[in-house]
Amino acid sequence: GDLIVFPNPLRLSDGQIPSVYVEGLMPAADIRIVTVAGHLVRRLESRGGRIRWDARDEEGRLVDSGVYLVIAVGRNDEGTSVGKLVVIR
Repeated sequence: GDLIVFPNPLRLSDGQIPSVYVEGLMPAADIRIVTVAGHLVRRLESRGGRIRWDARDEEGRLVDSGVYLVIAVGRNDEGTSVGKLVVIR
């Protein structure tokens, strides 16, 4: 199924502490945030329901403007869910 990702679009400004929420997750999931070209931006884990992402990559830097895919893969064969996020800096 589809994930709910908000706020969308995410508008980043200097000094802001961003919060992106992902809802509709299966009970246990591995989350991958990737660019539309398929480059991994961040890995997260979920125990279901909802997670918060700080719009930072694996190195701790705020992500650039662009379109990102949020992919959740269930650890117990629940399948895969996808959401999309637009970031504007």
